[in-house]
Amino acid sequence: LIPAIQGYFLYTRVQGCYFHICQALHRKVGELGLKTRYRQHEQTRRKIRMLLATAFLPVPHVITGVSLLEAGTTGPLAALFQYFWQEWMTDERLPFWNVHNVNIRTNNHLEGWHNRLNRKAGKSHNGFYELLELLIAEQGVMDTLIQQVLSGSVTVGVLRRVNKVYAQKQRQVAQYTGEYINGRRTLEQFLEALMYITPEPI
Repeated sequence: LIPAIQGYFLYTRVQGCYFHICQALHRKVGELGLKTRYRQHEQTRRKIRMLLATAFLPVPHVITGVSLLEAGTTGPLAALFQYFWQEWMTDERLPFWNVHNVNIRTNNHLEGWHNRLNRKAGKSHNGFYELLELLIAEQGVMDTLIQQVLSGSVTVGVLRRVNKVYAQKQRQVAQYTGEYINGRRTLEQFLEALMYITPEPI
């Protein structure tokens, strides 16, 4: 699907979902038998969470960050890094999951809209014309909303209910990124600060 989108919409940047790459890495942690070690050993947990934080580095710095974290790893943890290099560090994949300077790092807004549309549908397998009617109705709602925003009767701020915790994390990411780019944090300090923002396994 991604090559088709990029082939048809030439100047489109396809962005992966940060939450989903984190989940993929946590699944691999489980497959490699690292869950207990992740829970019980601070150093293992730090390495894995800092590895997830490399997504916030500028793309040219990611290889250095991953190499720094990989140094001295053995056994299943080394296997996790090998998986990460093979699966996520290719020239094609790296820009896809990297979220440096990306404000919306997940596709939660899209999944929320999709869930709302499914609830309106009332069943899981709608026919083509039923789906078409739903989409036309949704377009009408969006047209009305756009007109309300343009006329000033509804503000964009009212429409955007930003989770306070997410907004705080967004400010922290921006602060730490600025400090790293301006040389006030080393690469390792940057990853250490951001490891507390990375999601825990579900």
